[in-house]
Amino acid sequence: MRLENLSLGILEGITTAAYRKNKQSQLNRVDERLSLLKVIMRLSHEMKLLSHGQYEEAAKRLTDAGNMLGAWLKTVRKRK
Repeated sequence: MRLENLSLGILEGITTAAYRKNKQSQLNRVDERLSLLKVIMRLSHEMKLLSHGQYEEAAKRLTDAGNMLGAWLKTVRKRK
């Protein structure tokens, strides 16, 4: 439940940022939530709630999402 709510919050934050004039503050919040999600996923794996394969797949996807978010933030910062 916590993972689902956090994931939905990230999606909501990205969608909100897309429609805002000042995207940076919203994207920074999304970045914080994404970092928290990574920690929770790692803890879930350590607690054996996720198999190694599940964790590996999630980690790859979270890394990709982080890279895309980082590129978006970099673009927003350059425009200022």
